[in-house]
Amino acid sequence: MKPTHNKAFNGRYVIQGQIGKGGMGVVYEAVDRLTGERVAIKQVAIQSAQLLFSGSSPAAMLQQLRLVLAHEFRVLASLRHPNIISVLDYGFDKQQRPYFTMLFLADAVNILQSGHDKPVEYKVLLIQQMLEAVAYLHRQGILHRDLKPENVLVADGVVRLLDFGLATVRADTQESAGTWQYLAPEVLWGQTATEAADLYAIGVLAYELFAGEHPFNVYDPDFLDLVLYEPPDLLRLGVGEALTAVIGKLLQKSPADRYPSAEATIAALSQAVGMPVPPESVSIRESYLQAAHFVGREAELSQLSAALAAAKQGQGTAWLIGGESGVGKSRLLNELQIQALVDGFLVLRGQGVEGGGRPYQLWLDAIRQLVLEQEIDDLAAGVLKALVPDIDRLLGRDIPTPPVLTEGAARQRLFSTIIQLFQRLDQPVLLIVEDLQWAQESLDVLSFLNRQVGGLSLLVLGSYRDDERPDLPKQLPEMQPMVLSRFSADSMLALSVAMLGEGGQSPEVMALLQRETEGNAFFLVEVVRALAEEAGRLSAISQVALPTKLFPQGIQTIIGRRLARIPKEAQRLLPGVAVLGRQLDLPLVVQLAHAMNWPLELEAWLSSCAEAAVLELENGRWQFAHDKLREGILTQLTDQERIAWHTQAAESIEFVYPDDPEQAGALVYHWQMVGNPEKERHYAQQAGEYARRQFLNAEAVQYLSRALALTAVTDLEQQYALLQMREQIYHLQGEREKQLQDLQTLETLAKQIKDDGKDMQIETALRQANYAEAIADYPSAIAAANVALQLAQNTSQEAACYLAIGRSLMRQGKYD
Repeated sequence: MKPTHNKAFNGRYVIQGQIGKGGMGVVYEAVDRLTGERVAIKQVAIQSAQLLFSGSSPAAMLQQLRLVLAHEFRVLASLRHPNIISVLDYGFDKQQRPYFTMLFLADAVNILQSGHDKPVEYKVLLIQQMLEAVAYLHRQGILHRDLKPENVLVADGVVRLLDFGLATVRADTQESAGTWQYLAPEVLWGQTATEAADLYAIGVLAYELFAGEHPFNVYDPDFLDLVLYEPPDLLRLGVGEALTAVIGKLLQKSPADRYPSAEATIAALSQAVGMPVPPESVSIRESYLQAAHFVGREAELSQLSAALAAAKQGQGTAWLIGGESGVGKSRLLNELQIQALVDGFLVLRGQGVEGGGRPYQLWLDAIRQLVLEQEIDDLAAGVLKALVPDIDRLLGRDIPTPPVLTEGAARQRLFSTIIQLFQRLDQPVLLIVEDLQWAQESLDVLSFLNRQVGGLSLLVLGSYRDDERPDLPKQLPEMQPMVLSRFSADSMLALSVAMLGEGGQSPEVMALLQRETEGNAFFLVEVVRALAEEAGRLSAISQVALPTKLFPQGIQTIIGRRLARIPKEAQRLLPGVAVLGRQLDLPLVVQLAHAMNWPLELEAWLSSCAEAAVLELENGRWQFAHDKLREGILTQLTDQERIAWHTQAAESIEFVYPDDPEQAGALVYHWQMVGNPEKERHYAQQAGEYARRQFLNAEAVQYLSRALALTAVTDLEQQYALLQMREQIYHLQGEREKQLQDLQTLETLAKQIKDDGKDMQIETALRQANYAEAIADYPSAIAAANVALQLAQNTSQEAACYLAIGRSLMRQGKYD
């Protein structure tokens, strides 16, 4: 069934209308329900026979279709380049039809429309950008194979390549594919396509830009013969001899007679028009560094790939991946995500936050996506509303409050409801949860899920810093441990070649990499980045003299290099953003700038930080490119600066999220760093009360204990209130010794408090009776209840006293 206007696609996207249809599929404009952003969805909606020019059997054609689509999705997931369209999400819909979502370019036109009636210099710039994108593809071992005007869009003067539905890796180029007007002669002859075939297509596009028409008459019945045997009329170009020669060389019949590479074409084109060769921009350099072929973790990837295949068959497992910061955990997980999406998995992600973050921080994004993937009733939605406050908006209906249960039962109901979200899905799931070293009560849900995973089509992958929380495997015994060590010399060599080409094999380069990085993947990429800055281009690194010591001050040198690429004015905000955490909360960033009286242009600021590889857009969220960068920025702050930034952060949270209990934990952290005990105590109590309502017992105890420690010794009523909440949590947890200590303190406080002391004494005695009953000391329970009864004569609490006595008698079998 085709998507219709305002119909939800895969639960998450609301279709607004069709905006295009081509050989490989249909493109729709849609609104992402999770983010509210406009996106373009491409859904493959063609017959497999349309893909190939061969007489293959239907089964072979279907297999070829699957292979082509698998290549498309792998390519889309790995490409990062300023002249490549941004891919936001991809996978298979409920009918197993492939789709992906892209950045929506509202005012984009194709390259021929953009260049129409424009000066020669503008047209050359368009061709240069197209060549930069193709050079990047070729460097990654990828051929586009379908370059045509509709696949080369221009918005605000920036070329964006798209539609890699017919892209393929060099090893798999045995079948012809593409749009016939732009196919190179050798491909029409049935020869294997190479980079030269893409360059021929660029030559055709360049010819059309300048001549206003195709180099051959596409309406001529002998069109193919013209392409194969006749030279194009270059006089129709109407440009100088040098530029004419460049385009003519691209249109040569033999691939050997064309330029050897896209880079060589860029150089020739620039020389022909007297323009300098475009410098290697930081964003282009980053595309090579960040999307280099996956190397060095083949054994681990193979092991996890086998687990992925087993999960698809209903044999789920859970894995805990440990390693130091920068060792490559995220890259391994990202690689498996690509594979999972191609295999039809729903991929869910979560991340722990330093300082605690919101309650159930680890699960917020995953649960929001899960509720859109299935039909859930009002009871389940009501239970989840505590974690997803906007669930009414997401589901498009008012959600009633669920029935009230005891704390223990309500906690069990919440956990069971979360598990049922996974159980009811009709497709396999990959759940990735990172930075578990910072997770607290969220681990209880994870442990609960791990115990159910064996019978589900679910693969759970968690990552953590094993040097910061070495005991985590003992806390999560259901998860199979996997530890990533630093790269070996062979792996370092492979990664160096992936980023630098053949020059990466240089003994001098390898010696420097080993000396500076000792196999840490993060530092290895940083060394290459720094060398590229010194040499001017990545390809020139092996041709220049290399320094003896590149990072004399380690991470601080790296931070200095990165920040130097950001305008000084834009740097002002980064320490405050770093204080707020790795993932950016954009409304808080805006408020932080406002508090500084700085006129922030958010998009420009984000772009400049991304250009310097300080920030990145990952899974739809802006974040620091690596937490080492954020930590490095923080270590540069003086004590006074740190206090000032935490103050600004706390006040910004209070302004943007007034009286929001979800933010209380973050405010405890910031005011603690400031050294404001009054504010810290206030928010610690608020965070403790909220955590208790969310059944986050360990977290609640932590916050309530902190609030108690900050409460004045003379404030007896406040001490009593905090202790009472903590004692009840200890009771639920079965922490009897701690519960008894709190009960004894409560009894002392109740006797000291004057106004409400009697009520508190009754309440404490009843809690003591409850404690004694829990440890099966029924005589003591009856004695405590009788103490309460003596105080509660003719009050509303008298019945509760008799109930406590009766309950203990019943447990002893005394019914008389």
